[in-house]
Amino acid sequence: MNWFLIAVALVGHGFLWVAIVNRLHACPVVRWLLEALTRLSLLLFLCLPVVIAWIGFQQPSSLFQPFTSEATWATYYCWLCIWVCVLSLFAKVFEERNRYDSKVVVESTSQLHDLSESLSEEPYLTDFAKRLARVPGNQTMQLHVENRRLKLPALPAELEGTRIVHLSDIHMAGRLERRYYEQLVEVVNEQQPDVIFVTGDIVEKTECWPWLETTLAPMRARLGRYFILGNHDLFIDEAETIKRLQELGWTYVGDQWEQTSWEGVPVSIGGNELHWKGPPAEPQPKRPAEFRLALSHTPDQLRWCIEAEADLALAGHTHGGQFCAPILGPILSPSLYGTKYCCGVFLGGGTVLHVTRGFSGKTPLRLNCPPEVAVLTLTDG
Repeated sequence: MNWFLIAVALVGHGFLWVAIVNRLHACPVVRWLLEALTRLSLLLFLCLPVVIAWIGFQQPSSLFQPFTSEATWATYYCWLCIWVCVLSLFAKVFEERNRYDSKVVVESTSQLHDLSESLSEEPYLTDFAKRLARVPGNQTMQLHVENRRLKLPALPAELEGTRIVHLSDIHMAGRLERRYYEQLVEVVNEQQPDVIFVTGDIVEKTECWPWLETTLAPMRARLGRYFILGNHDLFIDEAETIKRLQELGWTYVGDQWEQTSWEGVPVSIGGNELHWKGPPAEPQPKRPAEFRLALSHTPDQLRWCIEAEADLALAGHTHGGQFCAPILGPILSPSLYGTKYCCGVFLGGGTVLHVTRGFSGKTPLRLNCPPEVAVLTLTDG
């Protein structure tokens, strides 16, 4: 029995420290402090089992006997980890069963675009990226176009069938060549979207600014192209990024509400870049028959989206977990909610939230979590 409890406690120990790191990376902490806290967490993750094993070797009968005179802090930590394991396993199963709300997603299909087939040579720029490309199961080149028909509670009849392309986490970071990101243009334009939204983490190296001219600029959408920034966009001069994209015809809504009209329907589009940049603009009272969209870099701002009376909210940031375990799904997710809103479609109040897995990442490695271009077709059912 003790060996079984040790195994369960070790799994719970892993869940506990992953949860701590997930929430650390969801906070607006300066980079050097965040990296220091992450290293400290890794050190504790590795060292605590060794220390507890030593205590257990010295007093084997006390390790799983709480509320006795021989109980130590290691005893209570082990039982904490056991309960964390049990609760986390139940939570993970529940999350995966409800990741795409069946009341909202009425139809879903997926189409694979193998980017390696259209690239004559591998697009990796650094030795680190080239090594990651050799990892078995790496899906960096396996782009999925995810077509989802979403039933919205109060969609105006005039917007029935509106096609939205949702992009996020493009991460032009200098580890993959420009031509890798240029693959997006043909894939997006093939979908014939009515409108395109990008929810942050676009470019994080100054030498990648010119890449915008052949990646995002050629994308076409008759009702407009809108974007906000993410935390990685703040690694460089974000004002310059905004300026360049605006010059290329994109509309920035990171700190304002843009008023427009689709098919004669009044539409408001607003953004939220918290926790890293803000505050967002306060929404005005909703107009009669208005359709409202909210863009947030992280799904942690779902409460704000609901309070803003958004009919549809779009978010990214979490990369769908980027590395997903069989059955359990995503493990790592920089969110205050852990992996709950890591990717998927959720209904909160009258707001439908779509969280995309994103296109790329600073680390070009994806396991059981391919990149995606999300194509959302709106319906009132």
